[in-house]
Amino acid sequence: MKNNGNEIKRKIKDYGSDILGSTWYKKAFSQTHHGKTSVGRHSIRVAEETLKVCALLSRLGISVDEKIAVRAALLHDLGILGRDQKFSSQYEMSRRHPLESLVVAKEFEPHIDERIEQAITRHMFPVFSKPPTKAEAIAVCIADKVASVRDIVQKNETFKKSRGSKHEISGYY
Repeated sequence: MKNNGNEIKRKIKDYGSDILGSTWYKKAFSQTHHGKTSVGRHSIRVAEETLKVCALLSRLGISVDEKIAVRAALLHDLGILGRDQKFSSQYEMSRRHPLESLVVAKEFEPHIDERIEQAITRHMFPVFSKPPTKAEAIAVCIADKVASVRDIVQKNETFKKSRGSKHEISGYY
């Protein structure tokens, strides 16, 4: 199945509407990430790219659970929120936010699936973690790198502080 834009948005909404509608996500749109975007927008972009990577893995004969991967993508950076109060440096934030994100993820997934846990805790590979071994975690790790590059080089996106209004996540909320 081809992952066109509308299909990708539908899947993200279907798999993660509880996350997207949460207070955490509203906060995620008010904190910068990569200088030009917000944590919320970046995480949605990671979910979009994750679905593309999942489709590629499937074409290669690698079984992957899209729902698990999308939920992990949406949750992978929420531990960054409040970074100025939690972390003493950019280095510390980069190293520790996956574990902080796992704490947040457990609010949505009290009996967290090991694939979501691994995707969140190992998405910083190869910089700070062991390599991911689960297909869903590999998809999120790759998608995070693609989305991060897009966040940094995209010229037409500028960060605007908001409260995660519906227009910020149009098509998903």
